[in-house]
Amino acid sequence: MTSTYPGGIEDCDRFRELIELFEDEEQRNYYYHKALKTVERESERPDWYHSDDLVFGGLMLLMYTWNFAARETKAMDGEEVKRILDRHHEAIESVQDRTLDDADLSETGDTRQVIQQVWGDLKDHFGQTGASKVLSLLNPHLFVMWDEDIRTRRRRKQDDPKGTKRPDRGVYFYLKEAGYSLNSNSMGFGKTAEDYVIFLKYCKLMLEAIRPCSVVQEKEMPPTKLLDEALYAFYKLETE
Repeated sequence: MTSTYPGGIEDCDRFRELIELFEDEEQRNYYYHKALKTVERESERPDWYHSDDLVFGGLMLLMYTWNFAARETKAMDGEEVKRILDRHHEAIESVQDRTLDDADLSETGDTRQVIQQVWGDLKDHFGQTGASKVLSLLNPHLFVMWDEDIRTRRRRKQDDPKGTKRPDRGVYFYLKEAGYSLNSNSMGFGKTAEDYVIFLKYCKLMLEAIRPCSVVQEKEMPPTKLLDEALYAFYKLETE
């Protein structure tokens, strides 16, 4: 691994440290796994997109526990969520067996096209953070969650009372340095499907770096979920 990866993931030891910090600090992770089990069970139904348990006990449960402060969460409507899933269930099902490793995110790639199709409706109802969380529940091996801290947060020096900015900062700034073409500034990053596709492309590179780490083999979780935990620990938990 190299320090060019966001989230302070310089090596496998650092990756493990961030995962352990997340596990120690975030009791809400219980609700992610509870919601995920519900979604996975209900997804076996042919009409999964009409399932009350999937919508209320899965997707909306996660929003109420992990995205509770968002105005979109407070305005959620379960019946409207069902209508959104009904409109896009075929697209979602078409990438159900994909992982981020084998996802085609190229201009004409099927995974990219699915994201382009579903993102607008999901973002309008759940917000850009919530949209990524819904996608993660629908396929945790493919989609990585993000939030405002991961996207654009600038960490501050812990030993500087003036709060001087550290060079460690949100994924947006790493993407800019890596030469990705971004159509927005840092404040607007994350609003479009294309922004999320670019984020997944970068996550795909990070997965290549973390996959050999022993902690990935030890945990019974998709590497994409572990990556989210490491990024969240770095940008959120270590700054509190």
